[in-house]
Amino acid sequence: MSMNDLFDSILDETFEAVLSTLEERARKADFELSLIERELSSLYDYDGLGWAGRGDVKQAEIEGSILAYQALILRYKSNDQ
Repeated sequence: MSMNDLFDSILDETFEAVLSTLEERARKADFELSLIERELSSLYDYDGLGWAGRGDVKQAEIEGSILAYQALILRYKSNDQ
């Protein structure tokens, strides 16, 4: 398995796991989209902090998480209109 394949695999697995957790949270009565948006903002900050010393595996996990948050927010806003 090449490094690119490994990166893509980890990104995909992280995306699916995080999105599943976020969807479960969104089904609860006390769900607040603003909290999810703040968490995404924190992930953006985290992504920008370790650019020089972070390994590919951790970067794939962060990117997968960010994509999952973005997907949930987009779906939630699309269904809300």
